[in-house]
Amino acid sequence: MSFSAKYLSDDLTCWSFHVPSWSPSDELKIRLVRLLPPAEQEKILRYRFPIDQCRSLLGQLLAHTSVLDLLATRDHSPNPSLASQWSDIEIARDERGKPFLMSPQIPFLQFNVSHHGDWVVVAAGCAKHLGVDVSSVDNPSDDSVDEYLTVFDEVFTQLEWAYIRGAQPTSLNSLTESYPTPPNSNSKLHSEQSASHTVPEGWEISDLQPRIGSDQQKLHRFAQLWALKESYVKAIGVGLALDLRRIEFQFSDFQSLMNDPRPDRLPHSICVAVDSVIRPEFEFSLTYLDPRHPVACCRERNSQQISETLSLPGRDSEAHDDIAEKRSKCAFTRMAWTELYSRIVAATGRIAPGHSN
Repeated sequence: MSFSAKYLSDDLTCWSFHVPSWSPSDELKIRLVRLLPPAEQEKILRYRFPIDQCRSLLGQLLAHTSVLDLLATRDHSPNPSLASQWSDIEIARDERGKPFLMSPQIPFLQFNVSHHGDWVVVAAGCAKHLGVDVSSVDNPSDDSVDEYLTVFDEVFTQLEWAYIRGAQPTSLNSLTESYPTPPNSNSKLHSEQSASHTVPEGWEISDLQPRIGSDQQKLHRFAQLWALKESYVKAIGVGLALDLRRIEFQFSDFQSLMNDPRPDRLPHSICVAVDSVIRPEFEFSLTYLDPRHPVACCRERNSQQISETLSLPGRDSEAHDDIAEKRSKCAFTRMAWTELYSRIVAATGRIAPGHSN
């Protein structure tokens, strides 16, 4: 069965599930696991602790139901009855372990799942690439926050560390520095889209002097950047084997962020540079599920979506930038177990409603 991507909305389906709110019986967990392919069943049961098994199981359930939701509720769906056919949804993994929709074959229908701490999240929709990641604001070690963060020295760039630890300018009249053109890169593209080391206008790296930031602020900013980096590498499907210092995030409001003492202040107009080249085709959203869990979503829209956006009547470049920023927002809807369970029952018919907890 094959559908065209044109039937899918440009919006994303983004759901979150609060893990501590769910206390399933062993019988229910077994029934739910059996709804999944053998490979996913084995993956879930390999987890040693029950809470990790629940997170993984919920991720798979959310992935299936989000795909069914896209097929059933989008306007002009060619086959709404597919919502009742759980068995028609076949999810597989590529050679790097990234899950993808094997059946039905729908171009550009992407989904991604993340689970960490108290939350499991899923993002699904029409995209060339799509990734999501939830992180937590905590220090799991017995070390100080500064000592704990040194473990991640090779994860973030110098500017990103300035954001995490806090920085203040010593001069607003200095010039920015640029990275050299990366080997094998398109020199014309690099000259047009150089990230200039992503230092805010009027600053340079030497101006980013460490200041005393609160431990909570450092942990929040660390978790935000971690979620952003993971959302990007999950979107492109390379995992953490990639040198994460090749990826640098920049924010248009960097200077105001440095002067804001609020630990959970979120950056705006997020963009990414890879090998010092800005990649404007990737859209990012960053928000909080609760005061301790930031979640990031990364999407690269396919070329058809981009051309349709640019060709809308009355659309000029400035308006496009504004709309692109709004469309990159990814609002997560909290999914209660009663709702998720009712969707599973309707789609499978294999679990008696009496086994809902």
